Amino acid sequence: MTTAGMSLEDAVRDLEIEPYDHLEGIVARAERLLATAERVGNASVALRCRLVRSDVAARSRQTHLGAQIARDVLQSAEVADDTLVRSRAHALLATCLWRIGERADSLEQAVIATDLLEASTPLHLRIDHLQIRALVACSFGAGPEGLGLFDEPLELCRGANLPILEVATLNNLAWFQFEHGLLAEADASCCRLGQVAHDHGLGLNLAIVDTIVNVRRALGEHSAAEQLLLDALYGPDPAKATEATAFAGTYFTLSAFQRDRGDLEAAEASLRRGLELAQDAKLVEVEVAILRELSAMEAERSDYEAAYAHLLACHVAWEHLKQAEAEVRTSTMHVLYGTKRALERVRAFEELAHTDPLTGLWNRRYLDVELPAIVDEASHRDRPFVVAFADIDHFKRVNDELSHDAGDAVLQICASLLRDAVGDMGTVVRMGGEEFLLVLDRCDARMGHQLVERACVLVREYDWSSHGVWSMTISIGIAESTRGITIPELLASADRHLYLAKSSGRDRVA
Repeated sequence: MTTAGMSLEDAVRDLEIEPYDHLEGIVARAERLLATAERVGNASVALRCRLVRSDVAARSRQTHLGAQIARDVLQSAEVADDTLVRSRAHALLATCLWRIGERADSLEQAVIATDLLEASTPLHLRIDHLQIRALVACSFGAGPEGLGLFDEPLELCRGANLPILEVATLNNLAWFQFEHGLLAEADASCCRLGQVAHDHGLGLNLAIVDTIVNVRRALGEHSAAEQLLLDALYGPDPAKATEATAFAGTYFTLSAFQRDRGDLEAAEASLRRGLELAQDAKLVEVEVAILRELSAMEAERSDYEAAYAHLLACHVAWEHLKQAEAEVRTSTMHVLYGTKRALERVRAFEELAHTDPLTGLWNRRYLDVELPAIVDEASHRDRPFVVAFADIDHFKRVNDELSHDAGDAVLQICASLLRDAVGDMGTVVRMGGEEFLLVLDRCDARMGHQLVERACVLVREYDWSSHGVWSMTISIGIAESTRGITIPELLASADRHLYLAKSSGRDRVA
């Protein structure tokens, strides 16, 4: 147990859903928890603590470092076969790539992260990974239809009472609704996130304030939007920053409101404060935007010398920005390239270990890894599916009376026919000898029965004479999953039905 009686799992969960108002404080907490996890030998929590550091590094404009940490953790998780940590590492790699504008690679990592989610994945990570996928997809041109990707994480938030994640997800949804011109919908999302934050005593960070302000401004509510900014900066409970650019960017936004209502002196003061913050934090893109605005204001006052000086400084900053962006992108993509090569090697070894060399089907070792996740997912979604043992009838005669080469050919052909019958509705596994298992988890039970019957027919009607073999048939025993059934119970049921099919005359489904 950690301090105040909190378990390691609870402590790392708090770090993972922390809104990161104080980035340095989060890193310190993650380091302390990492030391505890390593001391007690909890490798999974230790890796998740390192991923918290990855996330903070990316938010602090150290994208390359964030990607590097996530890559190293991913490689460790692959060796340890820790699916939870693998999923988290892919999600954070997706956000690093999103920050440098890499559309395809970011989407790939986000999809892998959600594909690795299991029924046992902590709900807060399931929600966060789903919203990362939505964020990445909508950032890179998914269109208004992509907004539906936020529905599932929001539904999970409400059911799980995770207000921090609900507010963050609503903020992202509202921003994309705003970008697509769906102002009424964006306003509704902002109102909802405000209510959730109020009900749970959560303060609005600057990223959320920025979203609300943009929506309010687009709706013509300039006064209310400016007051919200002022409260966020100078109020009794000022907003916190979750991104390094937040404060400097907020002053830039405030200056636009002040300029709109003609208060040029206040607008210039806000710009100069934002410029100071941007230069201190080396936020070159914010610096460029502010210098451009200062130059325009001075040109309007006919102070062309000052306007030119700021424009020249803007140009120099812009050149530095492009160079810095190129360096960050190159170094981050180099990290990703290394990640891809490592993953390809791991997957190649996994495939060799989990594939039957004769038929090309998955083998029993693969089944031992995958079937528990399939059963858990079906139980979680209350979606029954079918498994079926298939055994080639009189196979021993082929080996004894023809040859083992003929027997191998029969096995290969049956494997191909079973794959054809199943299609993309499930998986075919060679269990050993002449026995196969069909796992039909991507269709309902009724269709699963139909596909198993089709497999029996395909083998019976195949032209075996062209291979010098008499007519071959298979016997199949089916079992249907039910809520709460264990894997041994499910397989034992299918095995009993296979015995029934054999004892009833073969070439049939029982």
